[in-house]
Amino acid sequence: MDRIRRLFVILSGETAQETSPVFIPCLKDMADITGLTQETVSRVVSQLRRLGILTRQGRSHGVIVMNALKKLPLQAS
Repeated sequence: MDRIRRLFVILSGETAQETSPVFIPCLKDMADITGLTQETVSRVVSQLRRLGILTRQGRSHGVIVMNALKKLPLQAS
């Protein structure tokens, strides 16, 4: 979760607001960037959607609720 969270924070940019539009790379690209498997990325993205933190708007765009994303508990490595 933490790697995907950091990726979305980076993709949202420094001026991210409460809800920020974000480009969502394909699962393969997110897996390559984060060093995770596509399956793991898919599970985390699905979890973010279920929690209402990520809303997809088409195939490659979405909206992130930044405060909620940043408040997610850190995962132990």
